[in-house]
Amino acid sequence: MRRIFITSITLLLLSPVIFWSCEKGLDNVQYESTIYFPLSGFNDVSLLQGESTYDLAVYRAGINQSQKNLEVEVVYDQAGGEAFINDSNNYELTFLGFPILFKDIPEEDRYKLLPEGYYTLPQATVSIKGDEVRSFYSINFKNITDALNGTKYILPLKIVGTNPEATLLTEKSSVILHLANPRNVWAGLYKSLGEVSTSGTSDILKIDAQCEALTIDENTISIPGPLNGMKVYVSISNNQVTVTSGVGPEAYNIQDISGQPSTYEGAFNETYQRNKGDFKLYYTYEIVANGVTTVYTVEEDLKFWL
Repeated sequence: MRRIFITSITLLLLSPVIFWSCEKGLDNVQYESTIYFPLSGFNDVSLLQGESTYDLAVYRAGINQSQKNLEVEVVYDQAGGEAFINDSNNYELTFLGFPILFKDIPEEDRYKLLPEGYYTLPQATVSIKGDEVRSFYSINFKNITDALNGTKYILPLKIVGTNPEATLLTEKSSVILHLANPRNVWAGLYKSLGEVSTSGTSDILKIDAQCEALTIDENTISIPGPLNGMKVYVSISNNQVTVTSGVGPEAYNIQDISGQPSTYEGAFNETYQRNKGDFKLYYTYEIVANGVTTVYTVEEDLKFWL
């Protein structure tokens, strides 16, 4: 029996032919543009307090499309929003397919359409140009305050067509943006690095963790402390940073260190829609055990993180 051996040199010589054939094959394949919201359906959106821009992505998929430039029409979907509210604001219990109990959801737990005073929609069309695969429908939110905490406002939107005509992925053509609790410009993820020391001992506890800063009010965030369950409040006002105890059964009497102020350096970043910068925190906390109070000193860097 004759054996045939294909050497690496032979494969190397053949590879341009193979790649050319594959590329030539792709040239003959055509899937026209399909338009959709990747973030379709119901979605929580944590908005920035005050005024901010939310970019809702509009995508197209396809291969060798004949439509190079597309105008996608996005509109406020009042009918879709009202249908969602009607379905969500009541529920029905059934037995063997027959309704046996129908009950309304309490008013404070009902979804509602977001009033117009809280947002401005851009022009209806989104342009996807050339070989680009996405563009953005930029919504301007405004007058967002703590008063919206716990409310259940929604903003329904829908893709209704394109010019020139393209395929619309129906099941991903609508989106409902639910306004979750608003956040301030300092809220978000941070990398926490530092150490905890105690006077009179050489014991040092290292801090190295990722943490999330949560909004308390317009100028205050809450971060986890060095101990499980400890909440540390960091307030920023007039370029001054103050560290205090969070609420709870054990507040640890957290205080700033006299003569060693905490600081923040950074500025608002349009891309991340939050401040991009770093905190340097200096504070003490206390633990009382058997009538003895021990004071711990914390030096901590909070670095902007994604």
